[in-house]
Amino acid sequence: MTRGTGLAAAAACAAVLLTACAPSVPDDGPVGVSEVQPEEEYTYVANPDPPQPGAEPEEIIQGFLAAGVGVQDDYAVAREYLTDEASQAWVPEQTTWIHTQEPEITARGEDAFDMSVVVDSRVDESGTMTRPEAVESFVFELEQQDGQWRIATPPEGTVLSEDAFNNAYQDLTLYFFDPELRYAVPDARWFVNQPGLPAEIVNELVAGPAQWLSEAVVSAFPEDPELTVSTDVDTETQTAQVDLDPVMASGLDDAELLLIEEQLTLVLTQLQGVTSVEITAGSVELDIPDEDEVPTEDRPDIEVNPVTSDTQVGILEGELARQQGTTTFAAEGVPELNEYNPRLPATPAAAEGEVFAFVGDNEDGEEALFHVRPEDEAPDEVVEAPGMTRPSMDNFGWTWVAADNGDDQVIHAVPYDDSAGSATQVSAEWLEGRTVTSMRIAQDGTRAALVVDDAGERMVVIAPVIRNSEGVPRLLGPPLLLEDSGSMDEVRWSENDAVITWQRQDPDEPVEVMSIREIQLSGEIEEYTSVAGLLNVSAGEGQDAIYAENPDSAYYQLIGDSWQPNANVDDHQIEIRDYAYPG
Repeated sequence: MTRGTGLAAAAACAAVLLTACAPSVPDDGPVGVSEVQPEEEYTYVANPDPPQPGAEPEEIIQGFLAAGVGVQDDYAVAREYLTDEASQAWVPEQTTWIHTQEPEITARGEDAFDMSVVVDSRVDESGTMTRPEAVESFVFELEQQDGQWRIATPPEGTVLSEDAFNNAYQDLTLYFFDPELRYAVPDARWFVNQPGLPAEIVNELVAGPAQWLSEAVVSAFPEDPELTVSTDVDTETQTAQVDLDPVMASGLDDAELLLIEEQLTLVLTQLQGVTSVEITAGSVELDIPDEDEVPTEDRPDIEVNPVTSDTQVGILEGELARQQGTTTFAAEGVPELNEYNPRLPATPAAAEGEVFAFVGDNEDGEEALFHVRPEDEAPDEVVEAPGMTRPSMDNFGWTWVAADNGDDQVIHAVPYDDSAGSATQVSAEWLEGRTVTSMRIAQDGTRAALVVDDAGERMVVIAPVIRNSEGVPRLLGPPLLLEDSGSMDEVRWSENDAVITWQRQDPDEPVEVMSIREIQLSGEIEEYTSVAGLLNVSAGEGQDAIYAENPDSAYYQLIGDSWQPNANVDDHQIEIRDYAYPG
């Protein structure tokens, strides 16, 4: 079992012809499409037109772009639009740029053209999507070859419309593990719907996590760029058959075999037509024990979709309070906190109600982070710093806040569990010159969702949480860009593979209608109904109920497409404010 490092893909995988595929829809341009045969699932078939004799340079460019959906035979038709030399060098899988607006192509001469396109999202060679929302520029130089125009300088990848991309690709999740083997950590990828998809998925799984995540998680597969794994699917039994390298398999103990089985099963059973996984080594079936045959301490006990508690923590009349559905009750045993002006409360899912954190004012009137437990005589001040974000309390004993420190932004991690270690400042070099407006640690403890302000422009990112061998946080690694939003203020995890972000009303400004959206780690975005004067949104991993507050109502709930005000069982208005799910 090793820490993932983004290894080279394993080789020697068999082609497979099974799984879900969408109906074929052409990209913009001269693309013909053939019907998909029912038995050839996992196969997107588009038959783009080859270059026509005598085609003008701009027609060649348009035809090449349209042919980017023709993945058959290693993009054979698209390569026909290129010179022989360019065809040999072109790597279509290196990058996929996705757009919703038509590219603009401008001639700079008879044999050279500029193309600009607003890119809504981009997929790299490993299948990881980001949303840069940037204008990309390309230069096409053409040459005469055998009396026909051909492209000598193609883009380093394909440029597809959103419709074409969604038909040719599907998103699937690879899974890795936190270093303590408590949680499955999702790694969203995009794969082309084509024969060999199960094999390609296993290739990527064995190669390791996406580069941005690699230092935060571990894999059941050893680090070995020479490791060979082949994959096939028995369509009658709906069993994915994975054949491991015999040398690797011979060194695995029962616990490691069970973990490999868990990892492969999580990934492959997402596919239509796969309900189980059979593992062999050198085509000989491995004897993988049942879990009850393995000592309890060696059995994988992996939580795949963690669900936080449905009991929130908030502020009511200057004191900590709890909210479960429409029922409000006191945080039992907690001392009076009114004199500290408590705000932004939090509690961990792993120790819910046993310890709380909040931002308040210390005896000098300075902003500080406090911990408090039931039966404490007074809260414990643990950090003094201005401009703190709402605390996030992870499941590994740490409370996290981002705070201002002059010109620098500091990430504080403070133990709420005495056995976790000592307070530390977590390094994040990529934050230099930027400000964190919101931060939330995922239940699995390996990822932080952040809203980052860069000279007035906002980004929603997911950063890997890198800990030392004792579990002490030491680094937030370079992040995955989810959205270059320009306006969002806050972020919360809604699932282990999705976050909710929103704009927060400035109380000193006129009331505005504020946006709320959910962003999947695979890149899809869903807009929710906006709220006038929005102050707060409460969402928690695995919890269907999402709540919001504004000056008019403390407790709206999202029901369908609309926000409905909630009242308690006595039909009294719910007054709790500033609430959040555990985490």
